[in-house]
Parts: sequence; structure tokens; C-alpha cells
Amino acid sequence: MARSDISRRLAMAGIAAASAVPAWAQTRAKPRALALVGDRYHNPDYIRVSLDKVFHELDIAIDYTMDYASLSAALLKPYQLLLILRDGMIWPGGYSGPDAYTHYETNLENAEDFPPAKPVTWIREEQGLAVKNFVEAGGGFYVCDEGVQSEACVPILDDARQVVGIVDAEAKPTGFFNAQRLAVIAALALVALAVLP
Repeated sequence: MARSDISRRLAMAGIAAASAVPAWAQTRAKPRALALVGDRYHNPDYIRVSLDKVFHELDIAIDYTMDYASLSAALLKPYQLLLILRDGMIWPGGYSGPDAYTHYETNLENAEDFPPAKPVTWIREEQGLAVKNFVEAGGGFYVCDEGVQSEACVPILDDARQVVGIVDAEAKPTGFFNAQRLAVIAALALVALAVLP
């Protein structure tokens, strides 16, 4: 086998490997995260305080926005991680309570003066496509689903017992993660490094 054949094959393998790595990792730039936060149910200040601590310890810069309408491919371009920590609804006509406490709304003296609270989804088709393309290009994505009532997170540890990821399972019913289901999730976390690329 000629030396030029080996070099050509190695070059092709390097190109293929590089294309599988996200662009930010190839440039050795520090990753950045964007968090879309704040809605009727989720106070953005509480979210910001918690995430700032976590991302500071990870040495990852994080930016926040409450402007759901600005979510676009252009907005996502400088980021490697998108967190959506708000529900999927907006109330164009407003709502009379300060949060989701419905007793407040039903006991107003002048309840008839307020329009009924009618939520609509905020994400547009082009925004969904922007997020899909972002993820397909290697960007990370986590969304908080307001319907989730049960969640179990188990760390994935490397040989040095350092956390390198998590197995995060969510379910709509409360009390979903019984001992048997937790054991399965823990087993997945134990073998994850062996089976993931």
C-alpha cells in the first residue's frame, strides 16, 4: 500500500471525525448557554439564581432572555446549549391573578371586568425549525415540560467517579418512579459510558 493511500485515508477519516464534532468544540472556544426563562408559573429570578451557580461552577457562560418571540436561528448561532425553562403558553388577553393560584381569580369582586384567561402556544413553526436545526448541528437542548409531575436524574460517572452526564427521565403521572423503575434508570447510568459513542 502506497504512503499516499495511507495519508489520503487518514485525511478522510480526520475530516469525517471533525464533521461529527460540533463547530464550537473544533475551535476550542468555551461553550455558551442560552436560557429562555420566565412565565406565569416560573419566576425568572429563581431560575437565574439557581442556574448562575451551576453554570459558574461548570465555567460555562450563560445568557438569559424572557423574549420568547426572539427565538430564532440567528439568536441561537453563538450558543451551544439552549434551555427552555418556561411553559409553552402565553396569555394575550392577560389574566387576573399574579400566578397560577386560581382561587384569586374566582373570588374577585369584579371578576366580570376581566376577560377569561385563554392561553395560546407561543412557539411558531419557524422557531421550532430553528431549534431542530440547532440540535441537529450538535447543539444541546433541554426543555422543562409543564406537564411533568415526576422526574428522576441519575449521574453518569467516568472511571475517576467524575460526573460526565446524567440520565434524566420524566413522566406525567405523579409517583411514577417506584423502586423498580429507579433501579432500571440507575442501571442505564452505570452502562451508559460503555454503550454511548
